[in-house]
Amino acid sequence: MTDQPQLGLFGALEGDESDSGASEFTLMSPPDGLRDVPLYLGTSSWNFAGWAGLVYPEGIRPEQLRKTSLSLYARHPLFGAVGVDRTYYRPVTARQFAEYAEQVPDDFRFIVKAHREISTPPEQMPRSARAPLRERFLDAEYAARVVAEPAAIGLGHKCGGIVFQFPPLRGRLGREPVHFAGRLNAFFAALPAGPTYFAEIRNPDLYTEAYFAALKDAGALHCYTVHPGAPSIAEQRRIAGEVGVDGVLVRWNLRRDRRYEEAREAFAPFNRLVAEDLETRLEIAALISEAFQTGKRAIVLANNKAEGSAPLTLQKLSTVPGLTLQRLKS
Repeated sequence: MTDQPQLGLFGALEGDESDSGASEFTLMSPPDGLRDVPLYLGTSSWNFAGWAGLVYPEGIRPEQLRKTSLSLYARHPLFGAVGVDRTYYRPVTARQFAEYAEQVPDDFRFIVKAHREISTPPEQMPRSARAPLRERFLDAEYAARVVAEPAAIGLGHKCGGIVFQFPPLRGRLGREPVHFAGRLNAFFAALPAGPTYFAEIRNPDLYTEAYFAALKDAGALHCYTVHPGAPSIAEQRRIAGEVGVDGVLVRWNLRRDRRYEEAREAFAPFNRLVAEDLETRLEIAALISEAFQTGKRAIVLANNKAEGSAPLTLQKLSTVPGLTLQRLKS
């Protein structure tokens, strides 16, 4: 990330006369040298009222938050990326992506979650979801037209990648790793060149050499994930055999010993660390350091359900001694 203008206490640029309509608050500061390396830290989304005082000004009104949350988020000195999770439930247009891109600096990156119908077998779709006119699971034509092309056109170089998040798969897909790897290889090989594509899987038995080889052959990457349905970050790294062909994406989603609903209830309103996960923090820091040593970029997205507050999770990660910072300052 490149140097940005000096930030004022309440998130406005020094000398910026725009009316934020909010009181002052103290921004978390990034460690020295953080912007001099290819490391992007961000959260899974950007609009949470509980982040007032951490990411947004204290006392910001709900209507202001709806209009300015992304631009305020992008001004935070620690954040260089963000996840676009809404696209998992419904695709958005190139124009909507362009509106996002206009609100952030040139060196900012978006990680887009692909529409869930592409990565979820129809029999595993929630009953509340409207049934598609035809099956879209691993449909490369649909993925290109509805996900990849709008993101590439609307975000341009600010598109940091597209993640295909698979649920815990049942049936043959979940039981036969070689079969799944073959389906995945054919799907990614058929997608248009341009965006970086990632697969995120939540079946421990599917983390095999065949899976990683299939991604590499198709030019796609593995998304390292922290989730009850995945092995530890260290184990994922061991099976992968290499840190990543073009870089590393980590999505720190959910403690491996918790359920989503349980974490949401226990951690809301997401303004403090409730259950720190030091082991995972150190494993992610080690992965980042290895990426730097091989000249690769790293993007880490944290979720509020990881430890209680995604911004505070990233602040803690950025200050791990002896791993990330030693490499950042070298």
